[in-house]
Amino acid sequence: MVSTAFLHPTAQPAPQSPVIGLEDRVQLTDVSTATSLAYSRQNVASAAPLALGDMLSVAGASIVAYGVLSLTATPPSISPIFLALSSSLAVVLAFFLLELYPACGVPPVVEFRQAVTGVALVATGCLFASLSLHTATTSTLACFAIWGFVSAILVPLTRSTVRALCSRFEWWRQPVLVVGSADFCRHVENSLCNDRRSGLRTVAVVVNETDRSNFKRYRGDEIAGLAKRHGAYRAILSSLSLPVGEVANSGLPIPHLHLLNHGAAAPMLWGRTTERNGWPELECQNRLLVPSSAYCKRAMDVIITMLALPALLPLFIILVAAVRVSSPGPAFYSQRRLGRNGEQF
Repeated sequence: MVSTAFLHPTAQPAPQSPVIGLEDRVQLTDVSTATSLAYSRQNVASAAPLALGDMLSVAGASIVAYGVLSLTATPPSISPIFLALSSSLAVVLAFFLLELYPACGVPPVVEFRQAVTGVALVATGCLFASLSLHTATTSTLACFAIWGFVSAILVPLTRSTVRALCSRFEWWRQPVLVVGSADFCRHVENSLCNDRRSGLRTVAVVVNETDRSNFKRYRGDEIAGLAKRHGAYRAILSSLSLPVGEVANSGLPIPHLHLLNHGAAAPMLWGRTTERNGWPELECQNRLLVPSSAYCKRAMDVIITMLALPALLPLFIILVAAVRVSSPGPAFYSQRRLGRNGEQF
């Protein structure tokens, strides 16, 4: 159920969405112990399925690595059960430090990058630990290498599957409060409804169509009441509806405040945000337009392709056969790629 407050006279509330009137004002208070416990339960409920999936996938990768070495070479001296348990705990700890729990609202490409980074860190740490303790053998090093490769594939696939399954249930969520204009709130609510795998669910919408200067004095109490009533863990706010600097000083009892900038059309996926003289600053990375970075990326692409091609060749043969059976067209075809100024590259 989504609550809507401060509706503009021309804005129509969504069906089955009660309108909370201006008389429902609640005084601004600090976050109570009960609310803090509710936030903790939300985090645990959101993170537990992902953590369980990570542990199962890492344990499966350990069994695969041990089984491959047992069939092709000398089995490693380490026990498969100890390898599965220790690697599972290490990966969960690394993912916790990388903020992959509960990872609600994180873009899929960012989650994939962080997951692969965490697995690589754990695998590298195990290799260095074996070398430092003088317990490293050829089979042990090969076991860690195979484990890291298989885990880097299984963990993202498992997390995607867990998200798809858990998104069907209402208990797997983090409540979100949306504040802004009518169009902004409608756009954000629709995007969250269409992307249930993110784990964010809209519980209240506050449409602010009046004077922006009233936000701290009047709207703050109303938003605090809605947040406390619905247990909102996050708030998505429009930068056009709030004065600069009012977000941090508003005293909203919400742990995470997301401020959306309408006017930014720059690539922000890998951007870094900071503060400069009271203004938010966004650093956009454009390194691939630098010739040296472009050459390095091309060299890495060629090296990785040459190393992975022998292992993926059987899969390519199967895919080519499947394409030829189901389609009369070619399995491989060329494509013109046009870049800046219409130049082909």
